[in-house]
Amino acid sequence: MMSDGLRDRIGLVALALAWGGGCGDEVPTPMQACADLAGAHCSKLKACDAMLFQVVFRDDADCASGLSSQCSRAIAAPDAKTTAAETAACAHALPTASCDQFVADDIEACRTSPGARPAGAPCGGWSQCTSHSCTFISSEGCGRCRSAGAVDGACASATDCRGALECKDGRCRNVKGLGSSCAVTSDCPGFLACIDRRCARVFPPPNGLEAVLAGPGDRCGAQAGGVVALCRGGLTCSGGTCMPSLVVGATCSPSGVACDSPSYCLVGTCQVPDPLLCKDDGTRPPPSEPSGGGGGSISCSGNCSCVCSGGRFLTGLIGGACTCDEACRRTGNGSGVSGSCS
Repeated sequence: MMSDGLRDRIGLVALALAWGGGCGDEVPTPMQACADLAGAHCSKLKACDAMLFQVVFRDDADCASGLSSQCSRAIAAPDAKTTAAETAACAHALPTASCDQFVADDIEACRTSPGARPAGAPCGGWSQCTSHSCTFISSEGCGRCRSAGAVDGACASATDCRGALECKDGRCRNVKGLGSSCAVTSDCPGFLACIDRRCARVFPPPNGLEAVLAGPGDRCGAQAGGVVALCRGGLTCSGGTCMPSLVVGATCSPSGVACDSPSYCLVGTCQVPDPLLCKDDGTRPPPSEPSGGGGGSISCSGNCSCVCSGGRFLTGLIGGACTCDEACRRTGNGSGVSGSCS
């Protein structure tokens, strides 16, 4: 259950290193299942690849909050089939999975159901697509479902699957795992990168190179003596120097300093992809345009974790437009807040 944003971050790392179930029978709420999955996922990544963890995330809290919010959006997305039960099963299985299984996204208990949207359809997240893959288009603000399936994408043959994946029992699977052939990093599942045309772990780097972490203002990229300096989580290598990634709402360009994960540069602004804000034509309303709800105060406190006012999120997706129904549907049930949407 890896988001496209996290996969993009791994791709950037590989580019920089261009070496030449819930408890018992209870059904958990989406919020609880996602919190459990995020915690298990972050712990497993630190244990299996501490260097990659520090390049992708600032710290444990950054990892947990980011993955939990992405997971919640994936479950709540229109036409998504991913469930809280599937999410909880994955969280339960992660601690005992091997690192090879984890980095290759090859844990059977972490399989999730494909979405209902076909290739080319507008999307705001991978869970909406039959291919389990949504490519974001900067000029439109949302994305389009890819034809080549990612892990768990629906398929009829291997040609329906991305890169190193094969079609098994109607789903794209990582049958070959580490060492499978590839052309680009997006061909490889999980945390693997395409190195010397083979899906491999990013760390330790091949060819005798040494990877080191770089902080704010430090030099990054290839250095003397076979050293490659990689910016820590929350930083971007720009012009050979580690710069703070742009925050949500900042003005951006696809060729400039990167937006802070999990946001993308969409229509000139760093925005967190949200399926509930994507229109049928693949665009999303600008931050100043509410998607519904009209004027007045719209509060969503009935077992929800967000509050809206005047058609805008006060908590939840910062600056995102909303309606009461969207807010409740996006966050799911289980925050413990009493009341009802009004």
